[in-house]
Amino acid sequence: MHEYHISRHDNQLSLSLPDQSVDTLFSHFLLHRKSRHDVPEILKEYNRVLKPGGRLIIQVPNLEWIAKRYMEGKIKFSDLDLLVYGNQVDETDFIETGFDVSRLTNLLDMAGFENTQVNKLDELNMEIQSTKCMKVENL
Repeated sequence: MHEYHISRHDNQLSLSLPDQSVDTLFSHFLLHRKSRHDVPEILKEYNRVLKPGGRLIIQVPNLEWIAKRYMEGKIKFSDLDLLVYGNQVDETDFIETGFDVSRLTNLLDMAGFENTQVNKLDELNMEIQSTKCMKVENL
């Protein structure tokens, strides 16, 4: 039997969780709503709270797909504006940064993650799964 604990943390830069206390961390369409300057620190914070070998799952829009479809004329500008900048109906509904597979994979590598895999959720969105590095300490 598994014990599940779900918590929401609005401040991604400082999660109120102990070091190495989480088996799986799920970031559901949140990271693109943070400043591109904060994203590396947020990923380091995710790494801090994950147990060695813990799993990180991030879901974000795929900016490369959006740009390609716009250039092919398959997305109107009004839709592009919405996809790139968000609905902007309140202060939480702005998109501050964009990701493609390469950028997010590089950021995860720099934050200490490995075994990164990309899964397509649908045509627009991608899911990235990565594992916290297993560190072997000298005995």
